[in-house]
Amino acid sequence: MDSSTPLKVSIFTSFFAALSHILSASLQTWLVGSVKVDMDNAGLHYYCTEDFGLFRTAIVSGSQCPTSYSGEDTIKAVCGDNKNPNSNDCDLVRTGQAMVILSSIFSIVTFLLVTYQYYRRKKDLTFSKLKVIITWLTILAGLCSVVSISIFEVRSHDEDSGWADNYGCSTGTISILFSLQGTQCFQRGAAYIFCCVGLTFSLSLGVVNCVVGREFFNKEAERYGSFYTNLEETV
Repeated sequence: MDSSTPLKVSIFTSFFAALSHILSASLQTWLVGSVKVDMDNAGLHYYCTEDFGLFRTAIVSGSQCPTSYSGEDTIKAVCGDNKNPNSNDCDLVRTGQAMVILSSIFSIVTFLLVTYQYYRRKKDLTFSKLKVIITWLTILAGLCSVVSISIFEVRSHDEDSGWADNYGCSTGTISILFSLQGTQCFQRGAAYIFCCVGLTFSLSLGVVNCVVGREFFNKEAERYGSFYTNLEETV
């Protein structure tokens, strides 16, 4: 195997780790996807969700929704005027949001450093400190992704009954339609998917870094071994 192959794989994995985390952080739905609203008024049941399979966007005014409900994204629904004042959903969403952003930053810096490392290697220059920094950035990016996903999974544990079913439900007054009682439920969405994909690439990059590190130390050992052998022969 070519000695530069692990570094090429590192560039590939770090790029897609960064891209996945950027997509996860840039989506309006963030980690929790969208919010489902069930409203029961005078025996009328409303189920209001824009459903694209695994990729959910935002609540809209659909055929099963009251016409006066125009829809909203996750942040507005959980942290805006319609939030349930007795829940900490907003804090959880904001924390998950922050973790995905941090993971994106770590992943971007990792990709840039891995690319830099590859081209410096072309000039036969090795930086062991750079390898350590890349490894730590990979670990931090992975940890942030795990924390962000864990926040969602812990919050939704009691409600988890299927991939696209209800998650993290909290019942309270929804300040629309004359303050009807309703239930807001988190659902996995596109941002959640991309966060999981980014975590997978981060873990893969960690494995590749171990291979690169092992090759580096083996070559260093060979280099110093040859140096001492030549020195003994000279003496």
